Amino acid sequence: MLNLVKNEIYKFFRTKKIYVFMLIIFVYNFLPSLEKVTGTIDDANVIINGQNTAFYMLNFMIANIILLINSPNSFSI
Repeated sequence: MLNLVKNEIYKFFRTKKIYVFMLIIFVYNFLPSLEKVTGTIDDANVIINGQNTAFYMLNFMIANIILLINSPNSFSI
């Protein structure tokens, strides 16, 4: 069983999936900072602080997922 777990962890890092997930999380974490620099948050009169950053990122992710699902070029199951 231990060898199976080691093999799965090795495959996870070897296929570089973790790096893609880390990049996505990095982009979502710094999105409020980027929007603060561009001024789009100031135009909407939104204050981003430590308490509402998680809600802001969750809202952004849900909006993007809905757009991806409803796009005409999305894959169908």
